[in-house]
Amino acid sequence: MKARIPCTVGSLVLALVAVGCAKLPREEPLAVAPVRFDERELRQISNFFIVLDASSSMRKKKTFPRAKALATSFVMALPDESERASSRSYNASFIAFGGKDRLELPLQPFDRHKLLAAAESAALLGSPLGTGGMSPLHRVLAEIGQQVDVESRDTAVMLFTDGLPDQPEKALAVARELTHDRKICFNGIQVGSAAAGAEFLRKLAAISPCGSSRNAASLGSAQDVQRYAKSVMVGTAPLPAVAAAPPASCAATIRLRGIQFGFDKAVVDDAGAAVLDAAVEVISGCPGARLQVDGYTDSTGSDPYNQGLSQRRAAAVRDYFVSKGMAADRIAAQGYGKDNPVAGNETPDGRARNRRVELSVHD
Repeated sequence: MKARIPCTVGSLVLALVAVGCAKLPREEPLAVAPVRFDERELRQISNFFIVLDASSSMRKKKTFPRAKALATSFVMALPDESERASSRSYNASFIAFGGKDRLELPLQPFDRHKLLAAAESAALLGSPLGTGGMSPLHRVLAEIGQQVDVESRDTAVMLFTDGLPDQPEKALAVARELTHDRKICFNGIQVGSAAAGAEFLRKLAAISPCGSSRNAASLGSAQDVQRYAKSVMVGTAPLPAVAAAPPASCAATIRLRGIQFGFDKAVVDDAGAAVLDAAVEVISGCPGARLQVDGYTDSTGSDPYNQGLSQRRAAAVRDYFVSKGMAADRIAAQGYGKDNPVAGNETPDGRARNRRVELSVHD
């Protein structure tokens, strides 16, 4: 693992050292358990790059401790090798960057202890004073491309950043070039609230159908991190063939995951689309089955408004399935407003869990 000491005193005057070496407060990572897959799920990603922005903008906005804690939490969420995979092993890498400096654990067979050690040792890079340097994301993406050959299996890049690289258009161009002959999913987690950063990460995620972007505020609990990690990793195992046996009841054998929505939103985002695509594949194995789509809201707002919003959410999911080739007459969509909450509405996490659409299959 390559690393650079972020702050060297040497002969610098005391006042300059005090400014440069000032440490940001540490934020503890969340206690996240490794992802476990359901009976019909398996890991579809074979190469993970966890990339931490350790540049000066992360120091100026004091977002680096949060980004480091979330990156470490994601390492904890990575599944064990033996956990339901299309292939037995997978590879992982950790990269922190700032200016020309890197702290890097190169892509290698998954080793949670090495990854955690790399994450824990990450510090602001790119300046001998420990204040961080530039944000050359385009170079980091090119370096990732050198480690992922054309024959590599599915790759996920998890980027923990404020979304403000030095040359955003160049970074997007490099990302597009990498996806010409490789399947790479770019997943951006914005730590901060800069509108330009959010827009850049949305563009990066849209380069590949499996990409995603979200704000770190949506990952406030261990359960949030684990759910997000699973949405990045999950695939659907094929139904086992049973010779000379009658077809099983779809309602009895299929369990589908629902999706969540942003506050006052009724649009299927990238993470939700990945879940719904997996559902489409499962339902295609039961051509006679009917799908029930139930929409819900949190308790914010009036009952009439929530009823309409929940109906729009259910309709958005129904329309997504129709766009994927499922017959509209096989899908029933119904909104239930704030009824049947799955969590308390007193906390942001509880309200986020209640802003959802649930899916069920009927014969």
